Amino acid sequence: IAFAKRELDEADAKFHSVLNESEDLELVTRSTLMLSRCYRERGDIDARIAFLDEQIGKADRSIQMRLIRELADSWVMKAHVDSDQAPDCYTHALEQYRKLYDNGSRTITLLENISACCQNSGRIDEALEKADEMINLYPENYLGYVRKAFVLAEIENRKDPAERNYREFEEVFNRARELSENSGDETSEDMANLIETYNSVV
Repeated sequence: IAFAKRELDEADAKFHSVLNESEDLELVTRSTLMLSRCYRERGDIDARIAFLDEQIGKADRSIQMRLIRELADSWVMKAHVDSDQAPDCYTHALEQYRKLYDNGSRTITLLENISACCQNSGRIDEALEKADEMINLYPENYLGYVRKAFVLAEIENRKDPAERNYREFEEVFNRARELSENSGDETSEDMANLIETYNSVV
């Protein structure tokens, strides 16, 4: 009730009380998830990271993968607000996303997150590999082509100007645009960002 009323401090205290005192698995599980939401709603990223990191080893197996995903997402959020530590934050996020991957998950969102974290932490080869995996598993989804195009653009941008060749980037960009139009997502934020990149390099 306190959470629903946005009384986050009171909700925090009650959920912690359940974790410390209850042996009811269902209540403990729900309180763990709700506490994670409390930290997110308050924008307290560091506290959320510390809480999730502690709880993953304690939580019931039924929610461990969810907590790992939330921890990874929290590291990405921290990267967005702390540019000085961003590469390390993306590396921490990548460690958690890889746990989900090693557990068998192959959702397009997970693959996209792994590729993006690899790119943002300087692991360009792996970023390209995961973008290709997105395309192989979801060939009609434009997001794999968007992700690959971003990686290809960075690969070329790292070269001396005289050595740059954006031909493959253009091919992948055109495929992303075609598929996004087919799915009605041509105005998505992903495509808008890619078009901006395209206009800056071609």
